[in-house]
Amino acid sequence: MEATHDFIIKLIANSSKMTYAALFCFSVILLVGQASGLTPADTITAVNRYIALAKSKIAPANLYKFTNCGGPSDMATFKSFSVSPDPISPPCKLNISFEFDVHQPVEGSLDLNLTIGVKVLGTWYELPCVASFLGSCNYNDICPYLDYTFERCPLSFIEHGIPCKCPLNVGNYQLPPTSVFLPEGFNSGEYLVKLVLSHKQRPVACGQVEFSFA
Repeated sequence: MEATHDFIIKLIANSSKMTYAALFCFSVILLVGQASGLTPADTITAVNRYIALAKSKIAPANLYKFTNCGGPSDMATFKSFSVSPDPISPPCKLNISFEFDVHQPVEGSLDLNLTIGVKVLGTWYELPCVASFLGSCNYNDICPYLDYTFERCPLSFIEHGIPCKCPLNVGNYQLPPTSVFLPEGFNSGEYLVKLVLSHKQRPVACGQVEFSFA
């Protein structure tokens, strides 16, 4: 059993780009193999082969997808949002561009409903809200948070006249491809992020992106 335990620890220590679900499956296979009478060496060999096969079969593909999930009466519209490379392989330079229209001025409070999902075995699962601010959460009036976070708007926003604080004035706003650095630390897999903005219970805009980390 010591060999099995050591291998599981080694697997976890060298698995920064593998999902926890995959690690769990591999560990279970290892333990079941040993319980079936295989020697530790044979079990480890079998699992190593399985890991190599799994990596070749489940590598994230080009899955990036943007959806404007808003309605025709919304106060604003997300027209496009592009991210490359696809799949994303941190650490890396991420190229981002977007375009949105504000049809009616949004003054005062701005609420955000954030949904974050992860795909496991072909099914999307919504991550829960933790401590009221991590995961899929509802944020009431994000304007003060934007003021605190963006004491000064990013230079690329300033150069293209894009607001990063409240209020949102009527206009068309476009950010051409802009590079930002994305650090490592993200588990590989398929993810979904959905943003729903509202003002006094009136829909402002809705956008959803699906992407993958390699």
